[in-house]
Amino acid sequence: MRLRPVPVAIAIVLPLASCGETSGPSDAGCNRGTLNHGTSVSGTLASGSCKGTSEFGQRYVEYTTTVSSGQRYLFTLRSDAAWRPILQLINSADPLAGAHTGWSDELAGTGAHSQLMFVSPYNGAVTLRVTAGAVDNPGAFTLQSRQCGGSDVPIRAGAVFDATIDANDCVMHNRFAEVDSAHADTFILYLGRYEAKTITIKARGTSAGVFKPAFVLTGPFIAGSSTSKWAYAVSSSDSLSIPVEGGSTGGDYMLAVMGAAPDMYGDYALTVGPTAP
Repeated sequence: MRLRPVPVAIAIVLPLASCGETSGPSDAGCNRGTLNHGTSVSGTLASGSCKGTSEFGQRYVEYTTTVSSGQRYLFTLRSDAAWRPILQLINSADPLAGAHTGWSDELAGTGAHSQLMFVSPYNGAVTLRVTAGAVDNPGAFTLQSRQCGGSDVPIRAGAVFDATIDANDCVMHNRFAEVDSAHADTFILYLGRYEAKTITIKARGTSAGVFKPAFVLTGPFIAGSSTSKWAYAVSSSDSLSIPVEGGSTGGDYMLAVMGAAPDMYGDYALTVGPTAP
């Protein structure tokens, strides 16, 4: 996925989510139970937890969750002690799929997050793996699954959504980005192979001139890939318009629309159209 400059005041970040270990096989006894959507679980990574087989030898625990094809999910891992969490989604029924890795806060510490936006290409059980790099005894964590406000209908060119950001919406975490802990709606954006579209987010109604939009866009689950690219942009005005382009594999991208500050709520219109020549 590539972003090109546009004539609007924005900041764009294009990091790669990473993990020191590919998914690998699970050890018996590592699974801590089921994570249902709309709920959270608490646990601890300690010296007695399972240990990975890579050179880093990460401690990890796992949870099972069930996904449905075409549905969007937001998985959030929070460290409740001073360590940097890493969250992976693994489809054990498809060993060629590798691990889908969320982005993590660049800073480690109490309250650091790893967050994974995921549009499922299949039905069935998947594994969520919680790890913390080379730290042997990192401590407590909280893992949550949510299906956020927005729409499960894939956005095609010409689609327009009128929506509202409020305090009940999902929260996007990333200390590296300019916006951290902002409430967001999520949408599915279909991009074909190298297909170009333009995302436009504009405040409407009484929010005009007040609500400043931002977004996060993540790529589709790609077989054989252990990393996931994501893009981020924020506007200093009440409108943001930016072209995006699909990568070498077409599919469903997940788009999160938010305000440019943690407590910025308001009404907006989301439009997706073809990129102007």
